[in-house]
Amino acid sequence: MSSSFSWLDYSEAERRKALEVADSFKNRDTRDELGIGTVRDAFANLLFPGTTTIQTRAKYFLLIPWVYLGLEQRFRRRPPASREDVAKAARREEIALIDILKNSDDPDGTIGVEARENLKRLPSNVYWYGMGAWGIRKVDVSQDQYHKFLVKYGSPAPLRRGADDVDDLGAAYNWHPELLSLKPSSYPQKLSFVLSDDESEFLKDRIKGIKGRNASLLAVLADSEEAWEPLQFAWEHESAVNGTLPPEVKRALSHARNFSEVMYGASLLYNLMLARRFFKTFSALEDKIDFYEAEVAKWGGMITARKDAYVTWDRQQFWQIVSGQNPAIPNRTRSFIDAWLDLALTGKDPGVTATSENAQALVLNRERSHKPTGMARLVNENALRQWSGAAGASQLDFRWGVSQRLLTDILSPGQVQGSPAPSEVKNA
Repeated sequence: MSSSFSWLDYSEAERRKALEVADSFKNRDTRDELGIGTVRDAFANLLFPGTTTIQTRAKYFLLIPWVYLGLEQRFRRRPPASREDVAKAARREEIALIDILKNSDDPDGTIGVEARENLKRLPSNVYWYGMGAWGIRKVDVSQDQYHKFLVKYGSPAPLRRGADDVDDLGAAYNWHPELLSLKPSSYPQKLSFVLSDDESEFLKDRIKGIKGRNASLLAVLADSEEAWEPLQFAWEHESAVNGTLPPEVKRALSHARNFSEVMYGASLLYNLMLARRFFKTFSALEDKIDFYEAEVAKWGGMITARKDAYVTWDRQQFWQIVSGQNPAIPNRTRSFIDAWLDLALTGKDPGVTATSENAQALVLNRERSHKPTGMARLVNENALRQWSGAAGASQLDFRWGVSQRLLTDILSPGQVQGSPAPSEVKNA
């Protein structure tokens, strides 16, 4: 008797957080050197739900369900003996997609091009959380638990074209019913990351269905008529510049921007301190001292130019939004952030204030309290030796780069895209 499962895996949220940390170490620009990642991720999840730093192309939100729908069909005829059998079968299917996608008309963003059979983090794992957040995966379980319950309970009844979320007998589906009608007859022999019109509309509807059409910046921008030229930050988009965003999204983006801009100074100071200590210890990378001194001065100019926005910044509301996304923000994290904001925004010249003894002591103490013994570069020579000239030195964009790439795919059906996403996974 076929059945399905719709129970809640309470460890999935914790597991996702752990994977976000792992992702940050794969991407040098997103490493959480000073322990502000919990706040960063709170805004990233609010503005761009379902995204991660190592997603590459929107088509994976369809390819992975098609893989599993095919396996569910196969398992109705011959049930798997163990969850390991399910995982191995899925892995074979996903690895087989690499060559097909790599040799397509739009190969950029193919996950696992270099690693192939040795790929450690499969696309299904990279996109698992997102498929759930977007309502493509209908069961709220971890990937491993999904494998386990396919063995224990078997595959659900086959999807019917045009079906609702439940069939006539009330049995829940594991995947969105529309996926079947979207699956091309050429799958899997001929595939591309280029979306069809129907695939584009399906993904738009899924994004806009996340707690309402205007609930996130991702949902608002998914309603755009066409893609835009690449932008460095979300607040540069015309909807933000023109003030046409829904009030809640506008408010969240404004807080995110202020946080990104002001805390960028702490990251630059941290790297400046590393550059000075590295040269003093190893007599190398002296040019990085001049580089980061110039970057701190440039940052100071940006803060001065935007001082009116910071004067009216409601930091109590800022923390309310953050706590609403993650009630477990550590007190030490909040204290460090508040201390840096106070320091950076009270001096006449932020660029000078940011390099003061008080500022350096704040950053030094934060790294020591945030990292395990032996990992703090400012106090441990072995850890310092691993510094290559930049450590978390980029301004926070809250996954805008990845989200912009996904939206470009979705808003450009039938069009081959250009360069790969910055976070393309090759050997994950």
